[in-house]
Amino acid sequence: MKGKYIRKIYIKGLESEKTLKDLMKKLYQKDYFPKTYSNKALTTQQCREGAARSFGDLRKIALTYFPESTEQELAKIIYELNKDLGIYPTFCPTVRKIVFNRGFNYLKGNIESHLIGIQNKVGVDKYSFNMIKQFANADS
Repeated sequence: MKGKYIRKIYIKGLESEKTLKDLMKKLYQKDYFPKTYSNKALTTQQCREGAARSFGDLRKIALTYFPESTEQELAKIIYELNKDLGIYPTFCPTVRKIVFNRGFNYLKGNIESHLIGIQNKVGVDKYSFNMIKQFANADS
């Protein structure tokens, strides 16, 4: 995504985060993901509150607030948030993408326990969980 025009995704109340990890932690601190907007004025809703977000959407959010961030950095943060908050992947048939939800305590540290049948499934955004896993394991 780097180097191309990326549609930005904005979220109300995200201005003071110093790191991408801080931003992602804030987004997943509640049991639901906040409403997102497609414009900086926060007048055009991009997605409703509570919807699980795809790796592609998380990447766009990351690039909106941290333009130099990488897919590898984001994937590593998702793995870290799995340990901290129980973030887990699933395949959403509505948007046809791998999405990440806030999970339950039993999912903490076990991100791959919820992957039955979706490890290689490629979403319309071209990301699969195995690709995200490769990003997370890549040397920066």
